[in-house]
Amino acid sequence: GGAHLAEQVMQKLALFGINVLQGYGITECSPLISANRPEANLIGSLGFPLPSLECRINENEIQVRGVSVMQGYYKDEAATAEVFTEDGWFCTGDLGQIDKDGIMYLIGRKKNLIVLKNGKKISPEEIEEHLSDIPLIKEVVAYGASAGASDDDVRLAITVFPNPDVTEGMSSYEILDGLQREIDKINLNYPSYKQIQMINLREREFAKTAAKKIKRNLI
Repeated sequence: GGAHLAEQVMQKLALFGINVLQGYGITECSPLISANRPEANLIGSLGFPLPSLECRINENEIQVRGVSVMQGYYKDEAATAEVFTEDGWFCTGDLGQIDKDGIMYLIGRKKNLIVLKNGKKISPEEIEEHLSDIPLIKEVVAYGASAGASDDDVRLAITVFPNPDVTEGMSSYEILDGLQREIDKINLNYPSYKQIQMINLREREFAKTAAKKIKRNLI
């Protein structure tokens, strides 16, 4: 619970005969919104929305309406108004897609989006998932690093906490060189605006919340 499960993890578990049924929910929706089923399990997806809920994608954001959605935050009208549209849709803050069959997919968090000067938007979670299989990496965060005088002039960067079991005895230069070779391969599959342009190393793990999520605001 608490985070999207990487598709590669589910595929590896499936090789051991472990069938993972991923779902999606949020506390304000009591909490389940959608889920895969034993008879219809599409790895990498969030499955079908519950029959009791309406789900839509509005400006790439997952929005929900139905009986299990909260009425509002306790004694906080301002916060309630921020997350509901005028016609009663709850704005989850998550970015997603719904395909022609009604299956839902998660892309990332709206507040984490990296917005480039040309207007292009990048989900850091998407980039991080593609990096998760690199043996040299234990933890990684993608973000927009300043590349000019203006705040919106940014380039895609990553900060990596190397896997100590793999990098033992390696110098920082050797680690960066190995990472760059892996990143070059990944960049070949991305359009130019999504290509990783900067790599930084850190010596300790990232600070995390009680739910073991990396505190992005401290990067």
